[in-house]
Amino acid sequence: MTTYRFLIGWLVCCAGLLNVAVCEAGPRVAVVMQDDAPTLEKHAAKELAAQWKQLFDADVQIGSTPPTDAIATILLGSPTTNPAVKTALGDKWPKLTDQGHLIRTVTPGQSTVVVGGDSPVATLWAVYELGHHFGVRSLLHGDYFPLETPKLSVEGLDIVKEPTIRTRAFRVVDMSPMSFGPWGLDDQKKLLSQLSKMKFNRIELLAVTVQSIRPVRLPSKDELGPEAFFPWDFPITGDVPGRKAFRGVKQFENPDLPRHESYDDRFRDGQQFVKSLTASAHERHLSVGMFLSMSYEVSPDGEHKENAAQKWKRFHTYLDTAHEVYPEMDAFYIDPPDTSDATSFQTPVFQKWKEIGVDVFVSQSSLKPVKILPSVGILTVPQELAKLSNTNRPHAAFLTFDSGNSVFPSLRHRKLPVALKALQEHHANGFIAVCETPVDIDPSLYYVSRAVFNPKLTFDSALQELISPICGEGVVDNVRLAFAAIDEANAILSKQAPNLGTDFDAVLGMNGDPPPVDAKWPGEVRTLFTNAMNEMYRANTRSRGGARAFTLYYARRFEFGLHFMTCAEAIYNANRATDREKELEYLEAAQEALYAAQNALADVARDQSDRGMIGFINLKAYQPLMQRLETLEKLVR
Repeated sequence: MTTYRFLIGWLVCCAGLLNVAVCEAGPRVAVVMQDDAPTLEKHAAKELAAQWKQLFDADVQIGSTPPTDAIATILLGSPTTNPAVKTALGDKWPKLTDQGHLIRTVTPGQSTVVVGGDSPVATLWAVYELGHHFGVRSLLHGDYFPLETPKLSVEGLDIVKEPTIRTRAFRVVDMSPMSFGPWGLDDQKKLLSQLSKMKFNRIELLAVTVQSIRPVRLPSKDELGPEAFFPWDFPITGDVPGRKAFRGVKQFENPDLPRHESYDDRFRDGQQFVKSLTASAHERHLSVGMFLSMSYEVSPDGEHKENAAQKWKRFHTYLDTAHEVYPEMDAFYIDPPDTSDATSFQTPVFQKWKEIGVDVFVSQSSLKPVKILPSVGILTVPQELAKLSNTNRPHAAFLTFDSGNSVFPSLRHRKLPVALKALQEHHANGFIAVCETPVDIDPSLYYVSRAVFNPKLTFDSALQELISPICGEGVVDNVRLAFAAIDEANAILSKQAPNLGTDFDAVLGMNGDPPPVDAKWPGEVRTLFTNAMNEMYRANTRSRGGARAFTLYYARRFEFGLHFMTCAEAIYNANRATDREKELEYLEAAQEALYAAQNALADVARDQSDRGMIGFINLKAYQPLMQRLETLEKLVR
């Protein structure tokens, strides 16, 4: 009997717990779509369900018939793919391009909203736009959800988005260890998903001489490479500052492109990497372009002695081979060997690409457009677009997100809006976003991803949109002050030492010849980095929730800049020292500062680009500095 009563009591308790679970279940939401909807729209529905589960703990039901107890109904798709959308909007569906998308309440008071676009990918972007409306912020390294749970309401929504620039490409493959060169396929796939959420629609791959991804082997017996992406070894030994960022690996490299001894193995891995990356991009509805260059190629005899005709003949063979090796490419961006003979572009190579629908852009603004096939576009820089805007020829531009291969924090938030405005005013067909050191890119990339659909958006307004929902009110004020200090520091660096942070041999004084320097400016730059760091630490203290990692990253990143500048200034002083004891004192201070800089970044390292920067500084600056220090110590002691 006792056992029986115990079981009864236990069952009653379980029933009570189940009842509580039912009572505490989130709101039910209906996503209405056809069972035979396009695959990408089905993916959009799953993305919406996942977002709303995290936002509202919503129980999202996907199907052709909404449940009767749904508190909100989302009609997903377009009149073409979803009869429910056609019924709800009728002839009120707006005229959209295949990239246009909307979010529109259709039955006020009944919580029914259309979320869709004029193509399946546009419908996917509409889902991401709805998430943005509720405070979700998608950046390259992941999604941040709002601090405060928003009210689940679809009343009064009327959002229509059309891009001002149709092809929004992002370079995901290059040859810098501090950029995307070291990113393996797993990291690249995550990156592609985030780019899709930010409404980019193309990725671009840089294929130059030394890379194993290039489509053609050089005919010279002394051919260069092929390297995975960069021509240096990065061993991670026990004395490498910031080594904790490397998580125990002994050699820093792209995990999918190991440095095989065999030339053929490197080529095999490189081309397989491109094919796998291209397939992953296409799965996410991102087209893929490759930038081809023979500017540094050698002639068959190993010397640069070919005449223009020979160069062009070999270049056309190179292009033919490129498409044979990578037939899945959607676009080629071409850097020709010679621009003096523009008629060379009137060839079967380009005609063939036109017929099969491959986009072709030539990276030369000086070519006379009338001498090139009309289907061939021009790839240039924003300031040259005015020369092309009155032609019917496609034209695109590079959109640069940093100041080159510099290790200093660089946001370019003053120059980017000017460049983007030039693209919009001159009706550019596209851009390629290029970032050689992407560690600081998130705020600027967020701005561009939004301003492409809203030309009136300022960087300051975008920063408010980005920071406030995920960090809390008031935090953006500290971030603005920090970014302003970084901007001022970069302005001084550009004027006084434009190569500081790029040419370590010269800038860090390894050649013993210090450049001319105003005695005041290094201290001014250090002060600005200190102010930026302190403001970001204040922002981090005021931040709440998961986005604290975002503000902490920039605090430590700006701390890195402070330490690196301190190191450079100490070396300047060492080079001016009149006796070895004083020189040694300065060099020891430089070593301590550079060690601290690498550890500051290692504390918050998020990806292979951060690790690449640490490894590159160790190889090109820290090790030479230690060698100089050890040599001097022997002389002094």
